[in-house]
Amino acid sequence: MAPKKAEIKRTEDEGPKVYLKLDVSWPRPLLASNEATAVVAYTFPGEREAVQSEPVAADTPSAAGFTRTFVRKQGMLLLHQLLNSPLLLKLLKGDGSTALASASLDFAPLAQGVDQFSAACLKLSGADDQTAVAADAAFTVKVQLLQETGTPREEPPTTPGKPPAKGAPATPPPGMVDLSQLTLGPCTLVPSDQAAGAQVVQLHLQSAGPLPDTLQAAATAAGGALTVSCGLHLSRAPTGAPICLIPAGASIQDGQLQWAADPTRFFVPGTAIASLKAAVEANQPLYLELARFLAPGTETLTDPAFEAYHGLAAVPVAAQLSEPGQKVANLQAVVSISYLEGQQAGSLAQPGLPRPDPPANPKAKPIEEAPAASTDGSPPPCAWAKAQTTITATLQLQAPLYPPWQPPPMPAVSLQQLISKRQFVKTEDKPTASQVFQAQVQSAVKQLAVDYHKMFGTEEGAPADPHQAAARRKQLVFELNKNGQYLRLKEQLKAAVIGIVKDSYHKSGGMGREEMQELYNKLYMHLATDMHMALNQLVSNKPSVAKAATAKGSSKGPEGPTRHQLAVLKGLADEAELTGNQAAAERYHQERTLAPANPQVWYDYGTFCLRTAKQGQAEQCLKEAVAIDPGHKAALLALAALLWHVGLHTDAAYLDQAETVLHAAREAAADDAAVWALLSLVYESMASRRVSEHRNAAFEMRRLGKVHNRRSLAGNPYLQVALLLLDLQLGECAQQALQAAGKGQGDEEVPGLEMALCCSKAASLTGDATGALEAAKEAARAADPEDVRPRIILGNLHWAAGRCSQASKEYQGALRAGPTSCPLDLYLRLGTTFLAEGEFEYARNVYVQVNAAQYF
Repeated sequence: MAPKKAEIKRTEDEGPKVYLKLDVSWPRPLLASNEATAVVAYTFPGEREAVQSEPVAADTPSAAGFTRTFVRKQGMLLLHQLLNSPLLLKLLKGDGSTALASASLDFAPLAQGVDQFSAACLKLSGADDQTAVAADAAFTVKVQLLQETGTPREEPPTTPGKPPAKGAPATPPPGMVDLSQLTLGPCTLVPSDQAAGAQVVQLHLQSAGPLPDTLQAAATAAGGALTVSCGLHLSRAPTGAPICLIPAGASIQDGQLQWAADPTRFFVPGTAIASLKAAVEANQPLYLELARFLAPGTETLTDPAFEAYHGLAAVPVAAQLSEPGQKVANLQAVVSISYLEGQQAGSLAQPGLPRPDPPANPKAKPIEEAPAASTDGSPPPCAWAKAQTTITATLQLQAPLYPPWQPPPMPAVSLQQLISKRQFVKTEDKPTASQVFQAQVQSAVKQLAVDYHKMFGTEEGAPADPHQAAARRKQLVFELNKNGQYLRLKEQLKAAVIGIVKDSYHKSGGMGREEMQELYNKLYMHLATDMHMALNQLVSNKPSVAKAATAKGSSKGPEGPTRHQLAVLKGLADEAELTGNQAAAERYHQERTLAPANPQVWYDYGTFCLRTAKQGQAEQCLKEAVAIDPGHKAALLALAALLWHVGLHTDAAYLDQAETVLHAAREAAADDAAVWALLSLVYESMASRRVSEHRNAAFEMRRLGKVHNRRSLAGNPYLQVALLLLDLQLGECAQQALQAAGKGQGDEEVPGLEMALCCSKAASLTGDATGALEAAKEAARAADPEDVRPRIILGNLHWAAGRCSQASKEYQGALRAGPTSCPLDLYLRLGTTFLAEGEFEYARNVYVQVNAAQYF
């Protein structure tokens, strides 16, 4: 029966219409046998009857195929129906009785705001008889969206019961439209402003349980007309309307909810995807809304207990959807509050699930009585929350919120270009100043021996009579002064001694009296040692030191402190720094730099300069350490931190240098999460130009951090970086690292004590004395009684503010809890406090303790 004109015209009552035109063709033969015929059929969503082609010959491809057009009301309901009802094309035997194979067409491209799309080479599958279908058989389907753009042409009048006139259009089959009477143009199902950034999202509700004990009784009272619906609030549109994904409701059978077996697909506009991304970046949860409903047509029943079964469950998704390339989030959450409680708390302003209308029938029977109203006007208790109902579901995006992970690109400037590797020239062929001095001592001794024998003969040994020995020595000295030989020896040794001062102590004049006296003391010990070595070699008849230095194959390098001497100097430098003698500490560090090709001494010196606010000098020292050893991870991290600090406060170009240094650190320690953490912070400081690199570095940091215990420092790399920055006295940078550490990502846990301790020190470095004190008190509350760190920090803060009595109290508490864990400056400050208060005996005991701790 032909459709009436009213069914193909637009009217105000029906709303706008859209016409979906489908062209189905097959470029190659569908059947393998030349003698068989087949029929192509499909059922369009919403139609009861299938559309079939004419019988298809075995060897006949169809370039034109066959075309059908369907009319529907335009809107999101149509798009939702098409997204969840793919077009199933079937290849039937010629008589249409048996299906040979099938193919499926997905209407998802219509969600992109297009007015047409084509699907080429839809492969046939599922053939029972593989020999009946051609191996390369495939369909090509073109879909067009059309709408009326003018008035329809008038049809010629017809007489009932009389066939149409010759040339008149044929009557279309039921459910389809004859386009020959319409003026149509292209249209879309999705407006362009909603299509930008839009996605087709899948939600699959899997289970919910345990259920409230009263739910099954209510379902029985409803006679099976009670269902449970669950919606996922993705975000809010700018207008405030909720974006809630609501699949089909679940039936209640034998005390369990029966959800649909397949996921449901939804169109989500680009604005909602942007809001979802913002929620993920802010680590905000999504909400699952759960409620029960009576089926339509049950006017004789009512549910006054609806609000008691209207609950909310907060679902954390940031840890999953924030990962680069991640499209799937496994949702699991416990219904914890009622919707009304969540609304009062500001969780959601509007429900996604519509509230049922009041019953029109005043005699409607309640399936369950409403809970008794509370005296304070609070919402009724949530039955789901009481039962601890847990909802599990799967959310799948069409595209990830963030692109798949990529390693950070190499910086424009390499580390070698930024800091040239130090090339050390071997000195095998050139004796050191000490070796020259020892050689001259040996030469002088030999010459004196010759002169002695000339004067007193060749008898062995010294004279037994001491007066005779003294007379000979006096006579020898007289002869040496008389002929000028003594002066020549002094001048030769003087030049060697000057060489030692320059090479070993880097001194050339311009020293103060105390510094000169200190140099004399050290030089005396040095020369005495060298002289004894030269004499011992001469007596033992070993090769001279000059010859040994120039001997083939000798690998003796530049002279400098021994390993033991370096350790002693480091201890002295640390002690001087703790006692506030920064000048002495710096001199000890400078002496340590005499060690050849030792990056550690330059790193120690550089970090000392950072702690004493000499950032320019620190940069040079750390670069020297990296120049000696480009793989020195500690020096690379410290240098990168310093360059990051300078880039934030002085010149942004230093951020690029920090990136270069951190790439070198990444190559030296690819599995170190702290390197990736600092790199992500540097990228974040580069603003919008490095957002993707920041996210990828943070993701790799989290991946490496999960290898360790999340409750430990190793499990939170940002906290490790914060500790490094605090040790380098870079307070503002440390605060940024602590902010990143505090954000967390779902399953990451931040140690509260460590965070509080770090926040206190960072606030102190940035001049926030109040914040530092509050954070230290928080740390003290979270710490074990044996942990002395909060007490030490509190004592230091009181000391810096001039509250010596309070500082003394905290210091004494730290000493009682763990005397071996207290630093040297604590003892000194406590002793000073006792002296100021006149407690001389207490002060003496403290100083005795510090000496015992230091030397024993």
